Parts: sequence; C-alpha cells; structure tokens
Amino acid sequence: MGGIGSGKTSLTNWLKSHLKLAVVDGDAVGHLALADEEIKAQIMRTFSRADQNCQLLDAQSQIDRRELAALVFGNDETSRENRRKLEAIMHPWMVREFERQFEQRRRM
Repeated sequence: MGGIGSGKTSLTNWLKSHLKLAVVDGDAVGHLALADEEIKAQIMRTFSRADQNCQLLDAQSQIDRRELAALVFGNDETSRENRRKLEAIMHPWMVREFERQFEQRRRM
C-alpha cells in the first residue's frame, strides 16, 4: 500500500496513537516469512537455479535480503518475473500470519 518513503509508518503511528487501532506490521511479517524453513527452501529451489552466482543464504543460513532484492527489484522483465515468483511463495504464508495476528488482537 505504498512505496518506500510514502508515509506508511507515519500514518501507522498516527492511527495507533490517535485511534488506538491494532496494527500488524507487514514488513515484520515478511521478515518472519523469510525465516520460515519451508519458505526458505522454496526460495532456494526457485532462485538458486535462476542465478548460480547469487548467494541467497548469509553466514547464519538465513535468506540474504540484499541478494534476494537484487533478483526481484529491478525494472527489467526478469526482475518482474522473479518478483511474481517470490510473491507466489511468500504471500500465502503472509496472509495466514496476518489472519493469525488479527485474530489474536481480536481476542485482547
């Protein structure tokens, strides 16, 4: 819902402080998704073949977000296709996590 620097964080902070709304941080959910073993395995299967020179895992065996970003955030057609592949892997997991967090907040 907006690119880098579009004011998402400012709006979120205002909503939390003025309207006392519960907020789920999409960036944090995305980071959780990248730490999930099945998500990591799917990313490795999908993108390790796409660029044999790309080191997708860092020294701690976590997805290197900079390396992954280099594959998916370009303006060329390959980057757009890679972004669609990444979204297909991550979005279902993220939607389930959003729903879980919303349900958890509803019970509070």
